[in-house]
Amino acid sequence: MKKIWILLYFFFFFYCFLFYQNVTQLTADITQTFLQHVFPSLFPMLLLSELFLSSGLLSKIVEKNSKIGEIFLIFLTGILGCPSALPFLNRCQKMHLISKERKDLLLCCFGGVSFSYLSSLLLYHQTTEKDGILFFLLYLGEFFLYFCFRKKEIRNESYLCPTLNRSSLNKAILSSGKTFFLIFSTTLLWNYFFAFFPGIYERISPLTMWIEFSYSGFYVHQLPFFQRYFFLTLLLSFTSISVFFQLVILDKDYPISSHIKMRFLITFCNLLLSLLFLF
Repeated sequence: MKKIWILLYFFFFFYCFLFYQNVTQLTADITQTFLQHVFPSLFPMLLLSELFLSSGLLSKIVEKNSKIGEIFLIFLTGILGCPSALPFLNRCQKMHLISKERKDLLLCCFGGVSFSYLSSLLLYHQTTEKDGILFFLLYLGEFFLYFCFRKKEIRNESYLCPTLNRSSLNKAILSSGKTFFLIFSTTLLWNYFFAFFPGIYERISPLTMWIEFSYSGFYVHQLPFFQRYFFLTLLLSFTSISVFFQLVILDKDYPISSHIKMRFLITFCNLLLSLLFLF
């Protein structure tokens, strides 16, 4: 196994050396995107969710009122988006706040583009009333399918209720940083695969966005009205192949096929809602 990894590292080094100009440009562009948009919108939410767990506050909310706790979990999952919410939900499962089935359903339904990141994109661009309607419709479709597939849970184990101290605070910061770095590094690695074909990002298209949303997502705002909202609905609902790749890296046991099927259903549902209310 060690020899295989050494061989992979050698090929990766040779690949980067062969296409070093494209790799350098991709690294600069993606780093700039993450520093300007992803980090300020996503990292605070990662830290906040970790603090809710580390302080035991989320455990107390779920234990006191399971319905309010469920709404809170939906809110935090939507704020974090995919793949950032997966480590958070895995910790919730380990603390017995949710079952594995509920964890998978939450991420499948609300694991679209991060609410905080999406908000930063809307603020970055000149938004219209239609953007606000689309923003609402995206989550309406997710809520509809969530409650269609949701099953009542019966708690058989007691919740773990940690207390917030310096150690747990440091752990929350480190865990948030680790998750963010993993997302950033896997995004870089994913895009490096396309360094041999530099024109793929020079001629950005909706198809390009399915490869990686965060790098090429600004393109859609340049399209005419119908195409703009059609592709925004399509892409914001289904996310991108890069996100699915990151989910597998973060958790090899996560049911990625079920996730993709659910995102297809959400995409179809959101397209119908967009046709009814936007066009």
